Amino acid sequence: MSTPRIVMKTSPSAPPRALAVAFAAAVLAGILVFVALGSRSGTADGVAPAPVSVIVADRLIPKGSSGEAIAAGRIARPADIRAAAVSEGALTSISEIRGQVAKADIYPGEQLTASAFKPADATNLTTKLTGSVRGISIPLDAAHGLVGQAEPGDHVDVYASLTLKGANGDPVPVLKQIATNIEVLRTPPGADGEGAAADMSVVTLRMVGKQAAQLAFASDNGKVWMVLRPPTGAVENRVPPVTIESLMSSGSRPVVGTAASRGAKPAPSPGTPAGPG
Repeated sequence: MSTPRIVMKTSPSAPPRALAVAFAAAVLAGILVFVALGSRSGTADGVAPAPVSVIVADRLIPKGSSGEAIAAGRIARPADIRAAAVSEGALTSISEIRGQVAKADIYPGEQLTASAFKPADATNLTTKLTGSVRGISIPLDAAHGLVGQAEPGDHVDVYASLTLKGANGDPVPVLKQIATNIEVLRTPPGADGEGAAADMSVVTLRMVGKQAAQLAFASDNGKVWMVLRPPTGAVENRVPPVTIESLMSSGSRPVVGTAASRGAKPAPSPGTPAGPG
């Protein structure tokens, strides 16, 4: 009797088409990974635009605000903006609008652009005013207001001459220093000697709020003096209130720059003691 043969059946080999599909898929995956890595590398190398630092409004900037006031009030700040979102003419520094004013309101978050500003008019004083600084105009005659002498940009000391009531009810004149080193913003038209007003003229000064209030009171209730300062090298003169008593008890002083001021003692005024006032 013959022994039966056992035949082992093996699974057929994978068809060639399936192998080709798998290989193509692997190649495609590799290409996609390479492209992704290349894209990241390109961004890191600066191919993609970097953010741009521009100036944006932090709070409402009203129409007419000057570049100086915006900078002093810190109502605008630098911000990084996507290059595609940067407005045309966007400012990168507040210094670009010094001497200019806003044409219209600029709202919080809005970019400041060159086209949103215009040069300040020559008669516009707002570029000189920031924070607590104010511009005040007062009427002065030619002598008290240095009309024909002081010009815009000069600096002056300001005094007020008032009359108080003494203990016995008699009037007591007093001269008080209000402020020193005050900038003259505007002088009367024709103050250069060509048709300057003969009587009262209006002079505008740059002062902080408290000084402006004191000057307004003095102008309404007494007389105001402007004293011209030297353009450079001015020494501060802190002058106490002057009364008849203090004036009569003070000694004479040399004029700055004279021989007496360089060492020679001034002669005392007749009937008054020599020495500092």
